[in-house]
Amino acid sequence: MTVWQEVPESELRNLKARADEHGGVLLLDDALSALRMEMTSEVVDETRSFWEQRGIKLQIDVVPEAEK
Repeated sequence: MTVWQEVPESELRNLKARADEHGGVLLLDDALSALRMEMTSEVVDETRSFWEQRGIKLQIDVVPEAEK
């Protein structure tokens, strides 16, 4: 079972729409905020796999707040 099975379908659609707005790229921060889980390597791997199966690339680069 993936951690993403617990996320409501409406939230998944929202994240997909955000990714579509950014050329098929979803920010890791956006994905993790939907999960409301601690970021572990396992969670990141599951997240990457989940979204790649849906044609979405997960952007893992972390940008410091001061640079946003």
